[in-house]
Amino acid sequence: MTASKAHIVVIGAGVVGLQTAVTFLEHGHAVTVIAKHVPGDKSSEYTSPWAGAQWRTHSTAKDFELQKWDIASYERWFQTVEQEKKEPGQPTKSGVAKFHNVMYWAEEDEELANGPENLWYAPHMRSFEVIPRSSLPKGAVAGVKYDSISIDTTVYLHHLVDRITELKGRIVKAELPTAGGIAGALAAATRLLPVYSINTPISAFVNSSGILAKDLVPDPAVHPIRGQTVLVRGVATQLRAIIRGKGVTYVIPRAASNSTILGGTKQVGDWNQNPDDTTTKWILESCRDVAPELLNEKGEFDVLSVNVGFRPGRTGGPRLEVEEIQTEAGKFVVCHEYGHAGAGYQLSFGSAEKTLGLLTEHFQRHATRAKL
Repeated sequence: MTASKAHIVVIGAGVVGLQTAVTFLEHGHAVTVIAKHVPGDKSSEYTSPWAGAQWRTHSTAKDFELQKWDIASYERWFQTVEQEKKEPGQPTKSGVAKFHNVMYWAEEDEELANGPENLWYAPHMRSFEVIPRSSLPKGAVAGVKYDSISIDTTVYLHHLVDRITELKGRIVKAELPTAGGIAGALAAATRLLPVYSINTPISAFVNSSGILAKDLVPDPAVHPIRGQTVLVRGVATQLRAIIRGKGVTYVIPRAASNSTILGGTKQVGDWNQNPDDTTTKWILESCRDVAPELLNEKGEFDVLSVNVGFRPGRTGGPRLEVEEIQTEAGKFVVCHEYGHAGAGYQLSFGSAEKTLGLLTEHFQRHATRAKL
C-alpha cells in the first residue's frame, strides 16, 4: 500500500457497508457513505436492524475463505468482551455480549457427515463440547455447545456510525437512482456529494448495497431470504438453536435492551413485508420449550414486536470483485461487496479487509492516479 490517501465512497449503510467504511478509515483513507437507509430507519429492505445477529456460522466445510472471515469476527468480538472485562450476559459498549450457545439437530444433514465432533469450526470455539446422545432431548439426533456472541443490532449499528464520525468519515442519507444501473448511480453520486460540500475527488466506490443490489447493479442473482422473528421481553440465559433441515428455531438474547429474538423463517424469494399471524404463532409455540425462563405468569411470552426483514441472498454466494465502470461522469473503479445473505454481521470484518485488499491490489497493479 502506498502512502497516498484515497477517498472511498461506500454505497450502503448496513453492517457490511459500515464496517467497510470503518476499515478504510482505520487505514488512513477518507470515506463517505451514501445510503438510502441509515441506523434508526425501520424499513424492511434495510436488513441489518432486523437481523438476529449472533455468531453462528453459515459457512460450509468447503467455504474456506468464508470460514476465515467467520473466525476473524469471533475473535474480534471476544477480544472486545475480554478487554471490557464483561461476564457472560453483560453487554459491551458496542452491544456485543458473550453467551453460551446450545445447538441441536433434529435430523441428519450434510453438516454432520463426519460427526459433530468434526464440525469445521469445532477447534476454534471456546468451551466446545459434543452433547452425548444420552443427554439429547427427544427428537434430536446430535447436539453441541460452545461459547458464542450475541449482538444487539441497534446498539452495534450506532456504534459503527459513532466510529465513522470519530474517524472523520461522512454519512450522506440519500437514495441513488436504479433506472440507469450502477453507472447511473455512480454518476448521480458524483453530482450529489458537492451538495454536501464534499468536493474531494473520488478514488473508488464500494458497492455494499445489500438487497438493493438486485436493482442497483442490476444483479439477477440477488434475491430476498425473508425472515420473520418475534422480539420478546427479557434476556434468555443462553443462545439456543434447533436445526431442522433448512429451517431453524432459535433464541437470541439481547442483553443491552432486556429482550430476546425468537425465530424464525428463511423464505427464499418471498417479498411479503407483512408479518404472518400463523408464522408468529408457530414461532412462539416452537420456542416455548426452548426458552421457558422468558414465559410470564400466564405461561406466555411478553411480545414487544413482530419483525420482517429481507436477508440479501445471492446465488453463488457473496460477490467481492473489482470492476471499472464507464459513466457519463467518467470511468470509476468499483469494488462490489454484497450478497452476504444472513451472515452479514459475522462476515463483516473479513469482507471489509478483503475489499480493502482488492482495491489496493487493483490500484497497485494499474498504477492509476487514485492509488491507495
